[in-house]
Amino acid sequence: MSSLDHRAAQPPQLRVMPGRLLRSHRVEREKRFVSLFFRNVVTVPAAVVLYAVALHWTYRSIIQPAFAYAGQRYVPAPLSLVVLTVILAILTAWVLPHRLTRPSSTVLWVLYVVTIAPTILMSTYAGILDAWDAVAMSTGFAAAFAIACFGVRARGGRRPLMARPSGTTFWLVIIAFSTLVYGYLALVAGLNLTLLSIFDVYDVREDYAEILAGAGLLGYLVSTQAYVVNPLIISRGLISQRWSVVAIGVLGQLVIYSGTGFKTVLFSIPTLLIMALLFRMNPRPRALTLVWGASGLILFAAALDKLSGGILWSSLFARRFLITPARLSQQYVSFYGDGPFEMLSHSVLAPFFQNPPYPRGPARMIGLWVSGSSELSANANLFADGYAHFGWFGVFGAGVILLIFLRVLDRAAHGLPSMVASLVVVMPAVALSNTSILTSMFSHGLVAMAVLLMLAPKRGWSPRRSTRLESSRPQKRVRGGARMRPRQNRSDS
Repeated sequence: MSSLDHRAAQPPQLRVMPGRLLRSHRVEREKRFVSLFFRNVVTVPAAVVLYAVALHWTYRSIIQPAFAYAGQRYVPAPLSLVVLTVILAILTAWVLPHRLTRPSSTVLWVLYVVTIAPTILMSTYAGILDAWDAVAMSTGFAAAFAIACFGVRARGGRRPLMARPSGTTFWLVIIAFSTLVYGYLALVAGLNLTLLSIFDVYDVREDYAEILAGAGLLGYLVSTQAYVVNPLIISRGLISQRWSVVAIGVLGQLVIYSGTGFKTVLFSIPTLLIMALLFRMNPRPRALTLVWGASGLILFAAALDKLSGGILWSSLFARRFLITPARLSQQYVSFYGDGPFEMLSHSVLAPFFQNPPYPRGPARMIGLWVSGSSELSANANLFADGYAHFGWFGVFGAGVILLIFLRVLDRAAHGLPSMVASLVVVMPAVALSNTSILTSMFSHGLVAMAVLLMLAPKRGWSPRRSTRLESSRPQKRVRGGARMRPRQNRSDS
């Protein structure tokens, strides 16, 4: 067959002139280049600058004056160093994924918003480290974080880690586990079915800590239920539009909050709803929306406090989730930079230390150093904890461990809707801003999260009405006059 006959035999949609095809590809490349250029030069810098301004204004005008008695200081920094930290935060945002398409993307962006960006942007004026020491710390933390950001870009295997059980089996296991958790909680601590006031959480938290002293297993079960299982139940209800399932997950979170006093569990409810709305608006949401949203939340809380003359909202959101983790990073570097490192002497390597460098672990030592109280546990993020144990080797080691875990997490969640994976990983990612990565794996649900995503069924997440529409479609006729029913979106596989 000649070339002309071959082209004539092609379908019309494939008969495209080579010149026209090249022009189409060139136009697409130009569009991508313009979009990437606009993002990196305009959108990312604007979002980071707004975040920096919101943090600075809230800390300077609301948080620091109110908590000066607790040792919080504000030291004006040279403009050149402030600009340098903003540039460093922008460069760090450039290496992050552009969209929330994988669970690793969500974890990295949550860490950036809650830990990395505040640590960098506040380092020069928090008054804990010298200005240039603060810049060095910020650069080291950003470099360790970039290891995970670059590493998750590499394309690995797309095959799931193991065969998934049927949907029926999976959800029966979830029901059995939840029944065990709440039954054990009721037996040991009792169930508080009245909504706890946010001003009474500290008394309840102390009572819960005393209970855990005699029932350590309860802490692992409750954290897994609150940070992993209930978010999975809520995401199942939101995606399938089964509002009774959403109500069950929300009620479960409220019961745990009222029994433990953990405000993070309470705030997980609006966090999950906002993340679900983000994915409803765009199945591949732009990750930079999280930075814009954090800036808006900081400014909104500050405006409410200015109008009311208090500090409640800024203290709950800005101080608790952003400012405190940033300050703790600097306090860890300041304390352990002048002395020996912990070297896991109060953790997994404790059997090898007869005389550990310090009488307590990092959280207790920093709490004692900052407040003078041996009862305060000042837990910091994974990078600060890594510095406390092994210095800069520990910081970059934490980045490597985070990368390995994120690679496994992406494999575990392969085949699941992006919205499901993102909603499940949000709260464990927030936990990484307050604890070491090893502690988060076993005490705050990181390992349980990976296992749950690995076993969760691929199907059964679509709305019920889509199944009814699918079943009402006319049947297809095949050869021989037989009718073939369309495939159902089964929820048991």
